[in-house]
Amino acid sequence: MLKIMIIEDEKDHFELMEHAIKKEFPDAMVELCETADLCLERLEAGGMDIIIADYLLAGMTGLQLLEELKKRKIEVPVIMVTGHGDEGLAVKAMKSGAFDYVVKSGSFFELIPEIVRKAIHDRELKAKMRRTEEEKKRLQAQFLHAQKMEAVGTLAGGIAHDFNNLLQTIKGFTQILLSNCSADDPGHAGLKQIEHAAERAGELTRQLLTFSRKVKIEPRPIDINDHVKAIKELSRTLTGMIEIELLLADDLKTVNADPGQMEQVLMNLTINARDAMPEGGRLIIKTENATLDHEYCRTHLGAVPGEYVLLTVSDTGHGMDKETVERIFEPFYTTKVAGKGAGLGLSTVYGIVKGHDGYIMCCSKPGKGATFEIYLPALKQEREGRSSP
Repeated sequence: MLKIMIIEDEKDHFELMEHAIKKEFPDAMVELCETADLCLERLEAGGMDIIIADYLLAGMTGLQLLEELKKRKIEVPVIMVTGHGDEGLAVKAMKSGAFDYVVKSGSFFELIPEIVRKAIHDRELKAKMRRTEEEKKRLQAQFLHAQKMEAVGTLAGGIAHDFNNLLQTIKGFTQILLSNCSADDPGHAGLKQIEHAAERAGELTRQLLTFSRKVKIEPRPIDINDHVKAIKELSRTLTGMIEIELLLADDLKTVNADPGQMEQVLMNLTINARDAMPEGGRLIIKTENATLDHEYCRTHLGAVPGEYVLLTVSDTGHGMDKETVERIFEPFYTTKVAGKGAGLGLSTVYGIVKGHDGYIMCCSKPGKGATFEIYLPALKQEREGRSSP
């Protein structure tokens, strides 16, 4: 519904303008404000589509009104009207942000609907331009983030591969030394510590290699629901006072995925949710069939149109701010205290999903929990089989 505010102290002028507007826009809501101060109060309480304001207002001029609107960041087209033509004043009003400056001549009231129509068009055009600019900025940010993640992945994969080779040498010679000394040998305990540290370092390198998609995937047709049910049983010992709720689709499509890596994804997300709810809460795991269309993919860089299985993992924990969400999948980035995590759990999830040609996103706000959405491509053979007569 079109909402128009008229700031006018002449009641008959307001009624004539209202009549002209209602004739062209019968559903419009036309509101009278006799002072600029009252207008500003109402604008802050609720928005208007257009303001029609007499230049000589009670308490301030039209130019002062325009400045006050700008100061309060209220963006509404303002049609300034006056009983006396003044070219210099008109120029000042337009420079101050007025949409139009109109003299109350004999045909003024007949012209009002056309001026209102132009103001509506101008407002819609500016809104469209703002949306286009915001979308451009969002896509640019997504592109830069994707480039950053790709560069980090390449670097991490190269380092992890070389480091893993060094670890194999350390572990090999440690095992040779262990085989040549008994358990009561003075150096035996130290060698066992070296072996244990090398195994832990090896796990870190495996996570880095997974993030950089350099770990071999052994996919086969699987039902994600089966893995969710299994992880729920295992998670009971990890989640303490956390209630786990499953919302699983009965007709869920099959995906071609590595079972071990899917279990790792679910376990990492479950542990992450547990850590976000130290005092308890709810963990909700949901599965459903989904279709990503071209419009969605146009605004979500990395997503590809098609049919997917959507795995959603949500918690009611402390949530994250925008800056944290933007970095959540980076290796070694963590908000946990020192010693509580290496910051590789979610980067491993990211690498596994990307390695399966999937798409992952996280939505979260402080105090509102977090939601991870994972799109895994539905098995093509299954889709083709179902579409056959």
